[in-house]
Amino acid sequence: MYLPRGEQFYPEEGERGSVMLKADVDPRRGTMTLDQEFLVDFGEMPAGPARAHEIRWPDGDCTSDVWQ
Repeated sequence: MYLPRGEQFYPEEGERGSVMLKADVDPRRGTMTLDQEFLVDFGEMPAGPARAHEIRWPDGDCTSDVWQ
């Protein structure tokens, strides 16, 4: 039986949804901190939990696409 990659490796995300966080990176200082004001909870979507495996930025190109 064939299962999509998300179902094979992350079955809980189908039930609970996933989250997206934002990290602020400063390569000159060598620091990385989480933005405490930015959190997208895909488990609270109106149509039910969702996986955040394919994010596309508006007017983006192939360098701004994130694929699982």
